[in-house]
Amino acid sequence: MTQMRMVANLLDQALERGKYELLPTRKVTRHRRPLFQVRALKDLRSGVRAGERGGFVERPDNLSQAGNCWIADGAIVSGLARIEGDAVISGEAQVFGTARVSQSAKIADRARVFGAAHVTDAARGEDWATVRGDALIACQAHI
Repeated sequence: MTQMRMVANLLDQALERGKYELLPTRKVTRHRRPLFQVRALKDLRSGVRAGERGGFVERPDNLSQAGNCWIADGAIVSGLARIEGDAVISGEAQVFGTARVSQSAKIADRARVFGAAHVTDAARGEDWATVRGDALIACQAHI
């Protein structure tokens, strides 16, 4: 399958689901895979308005179509990482590998979550925080 056809398929998949769409960009991951910018198709409880552009994903599965989760600013979610529930990734934060950020967790600034790490509940990762490996950050932890 050509890269253009793959891009078209990814865009079609995102449009079918309804919360956001993927816009092609010139940004790439550190492995030279293309990134797509998310754009909201409807207002979300997290304050995101329809038409608002957000951060960047490598694939549609990086950002759940359910809930109010969002990737904002210049944040990047790539690999098999997943953002779910009402979680918000913002600033220049990065989530990659097989990491998960879920429920009401917030990852901001230049924080990074990777490996098989999971940040959940109302946990926060800010500034230059790094969560990696098999770490589980939960409850109201602030790192």
